[in-house]
Amino acid sequence: MGWSGRAPAPTAREAGKGRQKRVGLGVPLFAFQEGHDFRLRETLQLREAFQELAHLTKGAYHAFDAGSIAQLRELLQAVARFAVGGLTALADLRTDSARRLLGQMKK
Repeated sequence: MGWSGRAPAPTAREAGKGRQKRVGLGVPLFAFQEGHDFRLRETLQLREAFQELAHLTKGAYHAFDAGSIAQLRELLQAVARFAVGGLTALADLRTDSARRLLGQMKK
């Protein structure tokens, strides 16, 4: 699930509509957003929408630095580890990214 950069970002309220349907999917959403500049309204709305969807699906959200390929690689490795072995495999990874994702997923 994702949004085009050209389409208006949904608000957190819009993202939460149909909550029962999304929660019933049983598939965690992992949303990664490039950059930390949340002064722009659209960027802030997108962050709120991603956070809400990640929360509803028991997934995780993380913003990463625009120039940090290594950080994105580590996040994607953590998601791959979770996909193969669940929370136990993710916890065994013992990286900062894995700990961040686990912290959100266990809420």
